[in-house]
Amino acid sequence: MNQNVTLVIGGARSGKSHFAESLPPQNQIVTYIATAPKFEIDPEWQIRVATHKDRRPKHWSTIETINLDQVLTESKSGDFLIIDCLTLWCSATIDEQNGWARIEDNGEFMEVETELAARFQNLTMSLAATLSQVVIVTNEVGYGITPDSTTVRFFRDQLGKLNIAVAKIAGEVFQVTAGIPVKLK
Repeated sequence: MNQNVTLVIGGARSGKSHFAESLPPQNQIVTYIATAPKFEIDPEWQIRVATHKDRRPKHWSTIETINLDQVLTESKSGDFLIIDCLTLWCSATIDEQNGWARIEDNGEFMEVETELAARFQNLTMSLAATLSQVVIVTNEVGYGITPDSTTVRFFRDQLGKLNIAVAKIAGEVFQVTAGIPVKLK
């Protein structure tokens, strides 16, 4: 367990990012790690990203990357990082491996899952070792019905495994529902 790591989990539009952004002390220099792809042809997505950026304090910096291991390894004691979010990181990691197509076209579940497990382990090891304060945002995906799509079920299962692994390492875990954070750990 790493007391420097806080996990914030909740459903879509639950207020989890707002809560995560409220955790740094006033005037703290924060590096916001955005894991979302650009989706440049999606105007609604562009508005969503701009809204997120506009509400952050101007003295915060932003890094757009899915290379979380590198960011965590290069960070140091005294740094404050907000990673938003593991859900998009997990999806982008599957994209990076061409995992969606491999699952749909060739049924390569085990191969993709093995590759993901290695990436998840690298991430959790980096989180366990970091000296920085890290707040990680993720989606809770276990409350819904079982999806009828093979790839969506695969994604749900992988994100669930990742959430469990990160929660195990985190010193604190909060669940946010309707904008109300509840401390779980």
